[in-house]
Amino acid sequence: ARGLEGLVRLGTTAGVSPHLLPRLVETLARQSPGVDVRLDLLGSAEAMARLAAGTLDLAIVALPQAATGQVQVQVQHWRSDPMVALLPPGWKAPRRITAEWLAEHPWMSFGPATQMHRLIAAWFAQAGLHGRPRMELNHPLALRSLVAAGQGAALLPLEQPEVRRDDPDNAGLQVRPLHPPLLRELGLAYRMDQVHGAATRAVLDALQALSARRCQRCL
Repeated sequence: ARGLEGLVRLGTTAGVSPHLLPRLVETLARQSPGVDVRLDLLGSAEAMARLAAGTLDLAIVALPQAATGQVQVQVQHWRSDPMVALLPPGWKAPRRITAEWLAEHPWMSFGPATQMHRLIAAWFAQAGLHGRPRMELNHPLALRSLVAAGQGAALLPLEQPEVRRDDPDNAGLQVRPLHPPLLRELGLAYRMDQVHGAATRAVLDALQALSARRCQRCL
């Protein structure tokens, strides 16, 4: 009756790594054990459309987002994560990776329908280049595995405050900052008619606890 139990429909982009979502579930299990989350892996445009249609309650979306004209759907900034280059073990690389250097080496990226792809393409364009990835795959862990197998470099967001050598996801991989720096921006989108419900509010609060301020000095 107090709304402490319920199902919340959360859409999330493929660019959000498995590091963040387990932390969300752990927080909810500790603070709001009666709240369940149903996750849907969606592109940002589809997530915004489903919010407008009322088939989602919350969504993690790439920024910027075009205005939808739906007053019920609001978007707020959530995270600013620096993009880094993951390199195979044994590669000789400079301390900071430029578009010119990367263009001379095999690299992998997200597919052209994603905001991540457009973000990286704009970074290459700043250097007057049209970067062409060797492979396109919309899954961060799969890209990491391909880097570890020596198939090329990958540009991914660094969602952890620091890269630990004992992190199994980074085992053997070289991590280099980009020059010029590049940020991946994420937002939280939600329906105003749902956000005041106790279950939805609990998920939104747990997500906001995982927010990251805009990076002032990226790596």
